Amino acid sequence: MSFDGSANIDLPGVNKTGNQNTTGNAATATKLQTARTINGVSFDGSANITLSPANIGCPASPTGWLTTGNNGESITTAQLVTLLQNNGAFNTKAWIARCAWAYANSASIPDSETGCGIIPLAGAVIEVFSNNTNNYTIRITTATTTSVSGALTNAEFIYVSNGSSYSPGWRRAYNTKNKPTAADVGALPLSGGALTGGLTAAGEIISKSANGLRIAYGNYGFFIRNDGSNTYFMLTDSGNSLGTYNSLRPLIINNANGAVTIGNGLNVTGGINGSLNGNAATATKLQTARTIGGVSFDGSANINLPGVNIAGNQNTTGNAATATKLQTARTINGVSFDGSKNIELTAEDLNLQEFINKANNAVQRSGDILSGGLTFENDSILAWIRNTDWAKIGFKNDADSDTDSYMWFETGDNGNEYFKWRSRQSTTTKDLMTLKWDALNILVNAVINGSLGVGTTNALGGSSIVLGDNDTGFKQNGDGILDVYANSQRVFRFQNGVAIAFKNIQAGDSKKFSLSSSNTSTKNATFNLWGASTRPVVAELGDEAGWHFYSQRNTDNSVIFSVNGQIQPNNWGNFDSRYVKDVRLGTRVVQLMARGGRYEKAGHAITGLRIIGEVDGDDEAIFRPIQKYINGTWYNVAQV
Repeated sequence: MSFDGSANIDLPGVNKTGNQNTTGNAATATKLQTARTINGVSFDGSANITLSPANIGCPASPTGWLTTGNNGESITTAQLVTLLQNNGAFNTKAWIARCAWAYANSASIPDSETGCGIIPLAGAVIEVFSNNTNNYTIRITTATTTSVSGALTNAEFIYVSNGSSYSPGWRRAYNTKNKPTAADVGALPLSGGALTGGLTAAGEIISKSANGLRIAYGNYGFFIRNDGSNTYFMLTDSGNSLGTYNSLRPLIINNANGAVTIGNGLNVTGGINGSLNGNAATATKLQTARTIGGVSFDGSANINLPGVNIAGNQNTTGNAATATKLQTARTINGVSFDGSKNIELTAEDLNLQEFINKANNAVQRSGDILSGGLTFENDSILAWIRNTDWAKIGFKNDADSDTDSYMWFETGDNGNEYFKWRSRQSTTTKDLMTLKWDALNILVNAVINGSLGVGTTNALGGSSIVLGDNDTGFKQNGDGILDVYANSQRVFRFQNGVAIAFKNIQAGDSKKFSLSSSNTSTKNATFNLWGASTRPVVAELGDEAGWHFYSQRNTDNSVIFSVNGQIQPNNWGNFDSRYVKDVRLGTRVVQLMARGGRYEKAGHAITGLRIIGEVDGDDEAIFRPIQKYINGTWYNVAQV
């Protein structure tokens, strides 16, 4: 059709009814003559195609949040890999998923698997970069919070596997929210620690503690102390190298003037250089001569004293030089003495008669038998010492008002000594009781009139025993009645014919089974386990009015479950997904009949026949599929 722009034109088949002349099959084409690919997927126009994220070079991701487990339960690395594989993580080079943000639907990977911390998967992002299931890298970025105890938030965990022969394993990447600890990088924390090797500093080592540098080696400790006024070289007691200082002060430096004090002597094997006061360094005689017994002495030579080391007389006063008796007689214990003759003192003169009288009845050192009592009126002790071992008995009492008076018994030396209470009858000796460091052993029955506390005082009172906690233990609360208490609360009772739990009964720790009673029931419930030859095991739950249900093991090892009433589920979904609620016929299907035998299609029913009869094969059979209704969906039955 000619067009020069001077007027509008119409195109048949475009803006008005009509046909255009075309070449090839453009007018009637239902597919491309030559199929093309779109991102690697063949397309000829005959049908729609679907491009996956992998086809267009984007990481794959599941359509919904990834469910990994229940309530933070632990899974292994192998279980994680299987989970990712089942979700298509290894079908593409890159794959990303975000785990469900629900603690109830999320698991965790324990530190025993990673070696670098617990991975909480709730709300975590998982990235997989893989070539195949043998060569892959997994990166997990955890959420900011978690319900899993000890798990790491704000963290990145990376798992690299190139096959079992190439040491697959986990590692953790640090970030501003998850910084490494000193232990992670092999350093000491700011709070301090112990070096396993030496320390060399190019600058000063500054301590702001009064006790600075310490050397703890062998039995003694040595350290330098500055109390602000003086600097000391300090020592500890033997065997306490890390303890406090003892009373020795080997060296003291006055911080104000630098004067040094040597506290316990100074041994010098070489010379001492420096100035000394006076002429002590070179003196051969005293600077000022002195007299000894009237004889001058300056240290330059020896002297003699007449009447001392040589014959001669000393100047004396009175009659000392020639006296043969005292000028004035004196008495010694009442007996006159002037030196002219010897005197003798009797026991009476020395007031020893009473002492001698008592000595006649004294206990001898070599051993003796007391016919009366023995009383100690002070802190004296009674002791037995043999070799280096000893046994002692004493009594502590500070005053009449002392509230902590007691008698004590002590054995000692190397800790092997102990107390033993023996009883001898004729030639038979029995150790009724022994008390050692680690145990008290009683040979016969022990009766305690009152309560007993093991490791603590007893707060339960009466005839009770507490263990470690003053209100936790056992108590006899009547004839044949033994109660168990925990923190003053009665939790269990044992008596003839019955054991009663006053609180819930639980079996297991992390996965628990418990029995409880709220005491609001109007009847007593019973759980019976019994059996017979025809029914070996019957586990039955009931009450005073009869049985509710039971589980029975039969002789052929089968099990039946019987209910004495109607089962009324709280959630019908389990029943709805398994049972047919309705049946109907589906959409009609028409099939031509020809000469010979014809049968209904599988899963269908013949609902009508249309007989035309003009030629063979022009008659119609009408079928309808038989359908069943299960859990909200109609299904065609496979076979009738």
